[in-house]
Amino acid sequence: MHKLKVYSLTLILSVLIFPSRAVAFAPSLSTQVKEVAQWFTGFFDNAQQVASNPTAPLITMSNCSVQLDDDNLFSNSQNVYLEQQSTVFERIRFYSFSEGNSVVNLSIRSFVNSDILGGLCNQPEQQRIINISNTAF
Repeated sequence: MHKLKVYSLTLILSVLIFPSRAVAFAPSLSTQVKEVAQWFTGFFDNAQQVASNPTAPLITMSNCSVQLDDDNLFSNSQNVYLEQQSTVFERIRFYSFSEGNSVVNLSIRSFVNSDILGGLCNQPEQQRIINISNTAF
């Protein structure tokens, strides 16, 4: 019974001590914004799921960093263009990650005319510019 009390006390102390230490070592909010945007950047698909379940539709996602033609609107933000395709649907979105009050804010917008943006991630990074008037608020 004595060992159980020691284990319980150790568990309680670790729960109380370690979260506060984790906060003390958290990266700056601007670093977190950049890291989260990087997590959303790249090429993704569910080919492994389709291989084990042929009735599942193949879904591909191509996400890349983009710039806006008017950086004043989303200053200090990391912007990501998301293009998701399958035989069932197509989705094109604009993600913007920015600093909030001790959190990372995420803004998701659709496009007025998404047809002109198809394959944007295949372009060189300096050519990936989105016209802000093409985003739906």
